[in-house]
Amino acid sequence: MRVKGILHICVRRFLVGLLFIVPLGLQAQEVARYELGGAYSYVHASSGNGGGTFNVNGGRLSGDYNLNPLVAIVADVGAYKFSDMPPGIGAKLYTFLVGPRFSCRRYARLTPFSEVLVGLARHTASTAQNIAGENSFGMTFGGGADVRLNQRLSLRPMQVDYLFTRFADAAGNRSDQNNLRVSAGIVFRIGTL
Repeated sequence: MRVKGILHICVRRFLVGLLFIVPLGLQAQEVARYELGGAYSYVHASSGNGGGTFNVNGGRLSGDYNLNPLVAIVADVGAYKFSDMPPGIGAKLYTFLVGPRFSCRRYARLTPFSEVLVGLARHTASTAQNIAGENSFGMTFGGGADVRLNQRLSLRPMQVDYLFTRFADAAGNRSDQNNLRVSAGIVFRIGTL
């Protein structure tokens, strides 16, 4: 019930946001058919159930297929390392997400966007003797903006996402993690619509 409630709230906010972005989507720039991006990401990760937070650093690769000037299908893969773990313990987070991205291409050099991606998240932990891993549902909801540098290259100065995962807590019970992901990177634009 709790996951359905969070998902319902996120989808409702996303749809309200679309009401403001879609009418602005007048084409004022050439649109690439494909966009390939790479970014550094910082994740402020929650352990769920009040167990504390962690700083997680890593990177993301994304591929977009623009269906039209407003809508793209996005595949996003991320790998992150927990940076404040005790000595001798390593932990990593991986995300594999897909979904729609909605862009406002009204401006010549600036393209704001919003997206909802769903898929798989994987958490691994290791010590000198053991390695353990767990898979979970993963979802992001957020947006950002691309600044076009030239016909084939854009800068993504900031993208901010709510990252939801549902891994087990220390007692083995499923627990919701509400995380914040902030990214910055570059985008290569290939082909035209």
